Amino acid sequence: MPELAEVEVTRRQLLPLLGLTVACAEKLSDKNLRLPLGKGDLGRLSGARLDAIDRRGKYLIWHFLGADGVPLEMVVHLGMSGKTLLDAADASPHDHLRWHWSQGATLTYRDVRRFGFVAVGDVGLGTEMTATMGPEPWDETWAAQVAAKAKKGSRSVKALLMDQSVAAGLGNIYVCEALFATGIHPETPAYKLKNKQIEALHEAVQGVLERAIAAGGSSIQDFKAAHGSPGYFQLELKVYGRAGEGCPACGEEIRAIKQQGRTTFFCARCQR
Repeated sequence: MPELAEVEVTRRQLLPLLGLTVACAEKLSDKNLRLPLGKGDLGRLSGARLDAIDRRGKYLIWHFLGADGVPLEMVVHLGMSGKTLLDAADASPHDHLRWHWSQGATLTYRDVRRFGFVAVGDVGLGTEMTATMGPEPWDETWAAQVAAKAKKGSRSVKALLMDQSVAAGLGNIYVCEALFATGIHPETPAYKLKNKQIEALHEAVQGVLERAIAAGGSSIQDFKAAHGSPGYFQLELKVYGRAGEGCPACGEEIRAIKQQGRTTFFCARCQR
């Protein structure tokens, strides 16, 4: 699944569309995405000018000025395998939507597994759809908010950080990497974390995400950003996807366990 880093890379590559007008938008498939999108919804975008693209967690929030002068929003979630491709060089049976823009540009939404979605609505749609999300990694209050949630219940630190209502945008890849960077075992009960550990986690989360964004994200399976290019941060991962290999810090074999249905990678010697 594209996580915060991959969604942010996608957002930045889409910024050249700012100021352009949607000539028309069309459905290319009769198959529904996670949320159904009617032709009438797409029709609202005809003649609309794109003014901004924001990101909240793993959501992209597009701000338009409609042809009638009324602002509207489009929310895109890439799900497990979604891509928004600028001027796609090829066609795919998994192409679901296409926007034709002024000056001849095209944008195609491609999604093999169809867990993503596109929604169009009035101003406030993005806020409504992300209302329950926790703080962004660069929010100064991140550590304090996460610490407050950590004290409630008995779940592990890994489960805590994977909860989007606790920490927006984090997923399996970057949580595993941040826990390794701070030497925290993923099964540690969150309520046992000290404030210094949570502050260290905050710095680690920021650091790993910044490096991942600079590298174009992680293409573990088939992620491609808007230009159709893969990311390369998977080459820098310390533990994620490296079960059976030696820990880069101590040489101990990296282990893999299941937590909440997801595979967690860690070093039992470095992370306690």
